[in-house]
Amino acid sequence: MSLAQAVGMHDGIGAGAQRPQRLDVKIIWRIFRYMDPFAGLRNRCLALSAVRAILRPMQGVSIGYVINGPIVSGNFGGVIWGALGFLGLSILAEIVFHFRMRASLELGERVTQGLRNGLFEKLQEFSLGYYTKTKVGSVLSRYISDIENMRRGVHTVFFFGLMLVGQMLVASVFMVANNPALFCAVLVVAPAIYGINIYFRGRLSHWSRETQLSQSRLTSKIAEAVNGMKIIQSFAREERSAEEYEELTLRHADNNQNLARNTAIYLPLLEFNTQAFLAILLAIGSYGALSGSFQSDVGDFIAFFFLANYFFMPIQNIGRIYTQALASAAGAERVFELLDTEPDWEESDDLERPDSLRGEIEAKGLQFSYVEGKPVLQDLDFRVEAGETVALVGHTGSGKTTLANLISKHYLPRAGELLIDGKAVEGIHGPSLRCRYGIVTQQAFLFEGTVLENVLIGRPDASEEEAIAAVDALGCRDLLEALPQGLRTQVGENGKSLSNGQRQIVCFARALLRDPAVLILDEATSAVDVITEARLQKAMRRLAAGRTCIVVAHRLSSITDADLILVLKDGRIVERGVHTALLEEDGYYASLYREFSGS
Repeated sequence: MSLAQAVGMHDGIGAGAQRPQRLDVKIIWRIFRYMDPFAGLRNRCLALSAVRAILRPMQGVSIGYVINGPIVSGNFGGVIWGALGFLGLSILAEIVFHFRMRASLELGERVTQGLRNGLFEKLQEFSLGYYTKTKVGSVLSRYISDIENMRRGVHTVFFFGLMLVGQMLVASVFMVANNPALFCAVLVVAPAIYGINIYFRGRLSHWSRETQLSQSRLTSKIAEAVNGMKIIQSFAREERSAEEYEELTLRHADNNQNLARNTAIYLPLLEFNTQAFLAILLAIGSYGALSGSFQSDVGDFIAFFFLANYFFMPIQNIGRIYTQALASAAGAERVFELLDTEPDWEESDDLERPDSLRGEIEAKGLQFSYVEGKPVLQDLDFRVEAGETVALVGHTGSGKTTLANLISKHYLPRAGELLIDGKAVEGIHGPSLRCRYGIVTQQAFLFEGTVLENVLIGRPDASEEEAIAAVDALGCRDLLEALPQGLRTQVGENGKSLSNGQRQIVCFARALLRDPAVLILDEATSAVDVITEARLQKAMRRLAAGRTCIVVAHRLSSITDADLILVLKDGRIVERGVHTALLEEDGYYASLYREFSGS
């Protein structure tokens, strides 16, 4: 598959769905409802927008009054007062504009803050299955660029657009009151403006959405490249990776250029149409005023001309903000799409929240598949007594990690039963269950902060002394104290300033600080050198006493003393027993052990 084909595929959250080529009223209304928690601020923005919409046309009307009154009568003092009145309206309009801008900017920030928090909470509701099929860049694009477009939509497009529409309506009322016949001439231009909008609306909407999608793919590619830079450089793929990124940037540039081309045609057409009509209006109105056909004087006509300008100017501005409105709507569409995505399951409030666990685990006819019709685990039956150590053994893809994730309730069984302390896992609150677990995976993930802070993640209410004691219990404190600032060393992004072994020791200490009833070690020592592994294995045997341990291991030498070994092949348990008995059977496990030991 070529990159051009790949980028056209589903990018993680419904990106392949057909999208309407227009501003969706439902999306606009939904954005408006997100302002409900800030109703006072929103209503202030609406009121200020309405006041400014009235003040601008009033400036045009005031000019007509000054011309027809003080100027015609030769009252210079009246002219001064009229000029001061016009200046006062102008100052008041700008003061209102200032406070409307401040209020709308504040409202935009508050709405997007709530959206960001809501998105983050939503992401934590999803099971691990969601993250196996969703690109990181796609999520980041929604969280950053799409929400930013929504913010602009709230403070720039929404209230500014309402003010422009209000200004047109108020100007229309004054124009009808001033000269109904001449206002009918204004309406002649409406079909032309409507036709231009209809023609370009679909084009601009299409290219705006394409630009959003290509931006998402760029973000995804950058995230992939940064995370995989070691592999890119190790396999000398720098040139190929740059070519792929260049292809994506070209596609994004093409989308931006197509959007710019259509905008560059749309706005001048709209503006020319408006100015041409003003020229026609000037000719017709001047003739009517001078000949007496409209039964109005010059002052009324000049006021009407100003009002016509206040009527047409919003049309041009609406055309200018239309592209931003489309970007905001497209961003909102993608954000709401993520917010509306249903998790694989929801943790109901009435699920049991165990205060403690014995650590008994039992499977009865357990089945699981990531994709319907492609089973990963089939008909598993086993029982683990509290305090036992059970090893899961098998080739890559046999289902070991999947089974460990089911026990952790990162997934739910498709069929059969998985019981924890005799209770179905579906009826136990997942976070409460995992609070009783200590989990160490092959990928030793660390958060920004110090070594000690990362250990304390295991139990945030623990003291530093307890965290240090957990490190001591592993018998590997010297390896962490060797760091530049010892346990107070900053680990860097994802622990990059630590070695693989040091990161894994931190993860072990983090799990043990929790004092869990169940330890799940998913190839937890695979990234540790042989000497460090031997030290950790010795500590694990001591610390596993009284705890149920589920060990996923490739290094079979690490599980020779397990109470039970489950041998998996193609998602089924093909053998079970202790190490010596399984070797005597000379079956699948024995062949795996010989393969591992090289004998």
